[in-house]
Amino acid sequence: MLKPPLMFDVAKSPDDSRVPIEPIQKMAAAFEKVKGVHKLLTIEGAGQAFNAQHTAIIAPAMID
Repeated sequence: MLKPPLMFDVAKSPDDSRVPIEPIQKMAAAFEKVKGVHKLLTIEGAGQAFNAQHTAIIAPAMID
């Protein structure tokens, strides 16, 4: 069974202009404001893709 909405920030660096974290943080804040169930995972240095190590981190958060 999949868990409630997850948001991922695969930030390659703090100044990642391709996928800035601010919109993702705003979405997480909106979920918090309405007490929506969610989880924001930030994987530093992940670039724009997941590898096996990243999958091991996120899989438990995705599946019940």
